[in-house]
Amino acid sequence: MGSYAWIPLYDVTVKHDFYVSGISNDLEFVVPASVQRLMRGMRQLVKCTESAATVLYQSAATDTPVITISSDLDYYLGLRLRDPAFFMGVTDLNQTVPAKSWEGNSRFCWSNNGSNPELEYRIIDGICPLRFSQSFAVSGSPAAVKVRVKDALGNEVVAQYDSSGVPVAGPYTVSLANGGYAVYLDLSAGGTGFYTLEIRNSTDTTTLGSLELLVHEELANAGCTGVLHVNYAASAAPLSVKHYNMSFARRSSKWTVHVALKDSASFDLDNKDLAVWDDSGDDSSDPAQSTPYDTYTFTGNPTGSVPSTQADPDPANRIGGMDTLVFTSQQSIPFYEGGKTHLQLKWLTEPEAPSAAGKVLVPHIPNPDPTKQSGNESHIYLFI
Repeated sequence: MGSYAWIPLYDVTVKHDFYVSGISNDLEFVVPASVQRLMRGMRQLVKCTESAATVLYQSAATDTPVITISSDLDYYLGLRLRDPAFFMGVTDLNQTVPAKSWEGNSRFCWSNNGSNPELEYRIIDGICPLRFSQSFAVSGSPAAVKVRVKDALGNEVVAQYDSSGVPVAGPYTVSLANGGYAVYLDLSAGGTGFYTLEIRNSTDTTTLGSLELLVHEELANAGCTGVLHVNYAASAAPLSVKHYNMSFARRSSKWTVHVALKDSASFDLDNKDLAVWDDSGDDSSDPAQSTPYDTYTFTGNPTGSVPSTQADPDPANRIGGMDTLVFTSQQSIPFYEGGKTHLQLKWLTEPEAPSAAGKVLVPHIPNPDPTKQSGNESHIYLFI
């Protein structure tokens, strides 16, 4: 037998700017049996670590595969979260171009565009088996809508069959029931791939919305929150390794600091003030600082510069029966592994501004827990 070497065909690294290192260990790669069969037939294999996946090919000569890549190959790998609550808390999963918000049934998809090292991110609306029922909503809740199903090339495909197994061409009429819509689809003939459900009005003249779905029998039942799709174009030897990145972005939120007074009688709020002050001097635009943070302003109590305008704690904000003052950042603050420091809780004498020296009660207010957020707000609780 001749000697063989295993040479990288392409690799994918998971990046995330929440981490100081820039590398994420949040994802688990799921390699379905169909992909394993594809690679065995091509004398390829995949190696997965906590932050990367590498596809290798067997070679008998320098950069020359044993099995020639004579046609395009599609690799679908599932992406499963190791700690969903934490990842969702620190990651901005919204799609920017075109704008699309992450929702409960959303899944993220990373796809390559030729040899561009940055994979393209988009939100898809589900990962489904070959036969499935898809629910959806339509603004205005019309009595009925029509659904057309198209493949990744935009060609309309058959997605229903009659009781004798005869194909039924679309569009498919779907009636409003129990406040929503549901359509049963059979895409076994088309097989694995991306499909678009085009939702039209009852006269089939206007598009009301659309859903993009990945149909993949194995990944649909693998608990995946996302998918990696790499299309490798037919290539003549010798081959050069391609390097791809999945680059996730950190999430930002407004921080609200709740200061509960365990003994409110000891705090003279008629002549004194509590304030949250950012003493960091952080500037994300300064390359010498290497920080994603800026210097932030918090408003709330105090509301005035003289005793007559000092606000009393709002009874609606009481925590455990304790008087509570609330301060909120005026800018969104990013989540970052390095942590925001030098957020101070100060005790001031009227009419001192929050920037005055005062008395620092808490020199470093703790950062909020990213797993416990309310919409775009994060909450911090101090008991003094």
